[in-house]
Amino acid sequence: MKKLLVALLVGTGAFAQADLVNFKGDITNTTADSVVVTSKSGRWHRAMALNAKGHFEGKIQQGANMFTLSIGDVKTQIWLENEFDLTITADAKNFVQTLHFEGVGAKENDFVVGMERDKYKLVDKYKAAFTQEELEKDVNAMVNTWVAVLKSKPRTDMMAMNLEFKIDYIDRKNLPKEIAKEIYKHRLVNRKSPDFNFENFEGGTTKLSQLKGKYVYIDVWATWCGPCRQEIPFLQEVEEKFKDKNIVFVSLSIDKAKDHDKWKELVVKESLGGTQLMADKDWESDFIKAYGIRSIPRFIFIDPNGIVVDADAVRPSNPELQRMFNKQLK
Repeated sequence: MKKLLVALLVGTGAFAQADLVNFKGDITNTTADSVVVTSKSGRWHRAMALNAKGHFEGKIQQGANMFTLSIGDVKTQIWLENEFDLTITADAKNFVQTLHFEGVGAKENDFVVGMERDKYKLVDKYKAAFTQEELEKDVNAMVNTWVAVLKSKPRTDMMAMNLEFKIDYIDRKNLPKEIAKEIYKHRLVNRKSPDFNFENFEGGTTKLSQLKGKYVYIDVWATWCGPCRQEIPFLQEVEEKFKDKNIVFVSLSIDKAKDHDKWKELVVKESLGGTQLMADKDWESDFIKAYGIRSIPRFIFIDPNGIVVDADAVRPSNPELQRMFNKQLK
């Protein structure tokens, strides 16, 4: 009898664990069919279906860490732990500003999303004009506030333990560049892209405006850039898959003039496809400066009317790119 009772308890526990729902919520004003949570590395993700009323629910137990929460084209960072039991509500049309958490883990995520909102405030403040000195000063003040909050938490707090060093030393250095990128993105998205007229590997020059009537996916890269070259096999795979669609793939090298021959040699050696161009003044090219490009690789997606769809599009190695193309290139 005792063995039977133990077996029933174990079985009930297993059933309860399998039926555990610790991540749920309601999203309004979205055409997305699912809510997707992705690990920091991008190697793990879980999609939870959105029903007709915008409700979703599921189980997430992947340890304590930062994750990306995506709903269609909108996303934000969240902090999750196995013990959390979160309920989320948001309006997808104003996602980060309306995101609301309840339950175990709400306070942690109020802090994390609060950081995202602070960044948006700086983007909005400087969307017309900014100097690097002004931006760095405001970023330092913002980071000091975040670090003070984390330092006030018990030393056993998982989120504080994981985020304090990253925010104080890594984010403090990187955020001015990231926020500057967001500022340029907001200036360009849904507007006509700046034009270019660059040397074409095949001969002559090519203008962006000559490609009007087709979608254009631009890969800004250089021969010396390791992460850029790591994307080449993924880009070639995407080019092959969508070769019959209404899209042009442009690889734009920002190598210096002294490396012109090196660029041409690599195009041949790697059998690079698409339209291979070289910018006229490397980092100082007008097109590069107009997009605020300060690090590569950088990807840009433009519609057939020359309007910027995404000034910082996803990389070829990210499966989300093909999902976006499948949606756009019908």
